[in-house]
Parts: sequence; structure tokens; C-alpha cells
Amino acid sequence: MAMLFTHARFIVAALALALAVFIAAPASAQQRNPDNSVNPTASSVKEDQLLQQLSIISGRGTIPDVKSYNIEQPAGRDWRQFHQVTLRWIGAIAILGILAVLVIFYLIRGMVRLETGRPGACWCASPALNASCTG
Repeated sequence: MAMLFTHARFIVAALALALAVFIAAPASAQQRNPDNSVNPTASSVKEDQLLQQLSIISGRGTIPDVKSYNIEQPAGRDWRQFHQVTLRWIGAIAILGILAVLVIFYLIRGMVRLETGRPGACWCASPALNASCTG
């Protein structure tokens, strides 16, 4: 009788294991794409979600300065927008504006003529370069 009980217990345990392995649904911890591939970042928290909830993205740290725990805040985004977009446009407009003023000045005034013409001598700062100076 003890032998039968041992075999029955073994059979019940094997059936329970088979039920757990074969019949149980696979774990769906990760979201799957329509082609049944796994996208590990599908369920991750997006930056926009965090900013809508808190307006500041914060983390944890071990240093005493708790202000350093803020990873991103609205003032930082404004600063980044100004330096990456607005400041480049201002610089480009300033450079092109100065270039346009110089071209207009040159077209109106013309080339500056010297009464005596160009001098024939050249001035060299280094004695080693004197050989290259003609005149």
C-alpha cells in the first residue's frame, strides 16, 4: 500500500508540473508587436509622461545637496531651446546682416583709390622672410 501511495504521489506531482508548464499561459511581461516580436521599450516610461505628472524629472542621490537630484526641469528646457535654436538664428542673421552692410557700402562708395598708387616696398616682420619681399 505504501508503494502505491508513493507512485500516486509521484504521478500527481508530475501531472501538476505538466499542467503548470503546458497549460498555463505564457507570461506577458513585455508588450509584443503585431509581428509577435518583443519591444523592450514599449512599456517604459516616456519623458513626456514624467513631465506631465511632475513638471520636473527627479532622481535619487547620496550627496547632501538635494537640488542635484533634479535631472530635468522646465528652466533647463527653455535654456536648451534658446541656445540650440534661437541663438543660432540670431547669430546667422547678425553675420549675414553685417555682410550685407559691407557689400552695400562697397557698392555705394566703391574702391578707395590712392593718389600716388600702390607703394612698391613691402614690410616684413622677420629677417628670415626678407628674401620673399620684393620691391
